[in-house]
Amino acid sequence: MTYGGKDAHEWLIRHLGVEHDGRPSDKTPIYLDVEFDTVESTIVGCRKHNQENYGRVLAYVHMGGRPSGENLSLAVVRAGRSPYFVKYGRSRLYHADFLEAERLSMADERGLWGITKVIGERSIPVSDYVRNYQQLLPWWQTREAIVEDFRRWQREGVARHVLVPRVHRDELVAAAKNGDNVTVFVDLQPKDPFLHMGVMRNVLYTDPSGDAKTGTVVRAGTAKHPFNLWMDHAYSQESEKIKSLVERRYSRGGRNYAYVTGKAFMYHKKGVPQILLTSCDDFADAPSKDTHVLHHEGEEYHLVAAAAAHKRAEEYGYKCGVK
Repeated sequence: MTYGGKDAHEWLIRHLGVEHDGRPSDKTPIYLDVEFDTVESTIVGCRKHNQENYGRVLAYVHMGGRPSGENLSLAVVRAGRSPYFVKYGRSRLYHADFLEAERLSMADERGLWGITKVIGERSIPVSDYVRNYQQLLPWWQTREAIVEDFRRWQREGVARHVLVPRVHRDELVAAAKNGDNVTVFVDLQPKDPFLHMGVMRNVLYTDPSGDAKTGTVVRAGTAKHPFNLWMDHAYSQESEKIKSLVERRYSRGGRNYAYVTGKAFMYHKKGVPQILLTSCDDFADAPSKDTHVLHHEGEEYHLVAAAAAHKRAEEYGYKCGVK
């Protein structure tokens, strides 16, 4: 944790008026509402679709309850104690609010945006106090745009067949056991400093005939929801092409996200579902390589949505006495 992170923790303690360990004091009970960023019909569905890479559930906390209470996430950003974190996609409910909160905190040089004022006379390098947000924010925003494309394609129906390791763990395991072909939306950002490009390493294994081989595994899941991409021959010409593609386009500060299609199978030793990679054609930047399908499904979706909006407008006009 950076010094800025520690300061943010202390700020939150003061802001909430709670004990140093975060528990509410006996004299100041805290009333709050919890709101999820997606609408699901069950609590199980909410937990499944609103958890992060380590399995922790994410939600908005409204201090004092909705609708008049304070959105704590917005308060933290407004105070300059955190940037608007869009690395895994923007807020579905409060995107405009977060943008405005971050703009105001930057303009007023609050918190981490007024770094010189915050550090004062302390002999702490800026790099030790906060992360390099000048470098991180553009990278996060690139990832945000890709996630928004994925969400749009889901709404349009083009990406409804696509699985996500964090959400569709059971479906991936079932597909791997059956040897099905699947398309998975993976995140190849660096995950481990001891792996090549943070995501891959060569592995010695024994093939069914008993011969020693070297394959390559690419970590494409999360700590809580492991999922791998696998190449049988680490040093083949095709494998080298795949590694180069991952390095140039998807790893480190690149796009990170990719749609990978291939045959699923289980790494039985650790119970991890995997996809067998055979060529660079297994990768794509859209859920379908058929541009006609992408265009047609999107067009149909928006025509239906426009018709529904027109119908609602007519009904509203009728109720208001407008002809």
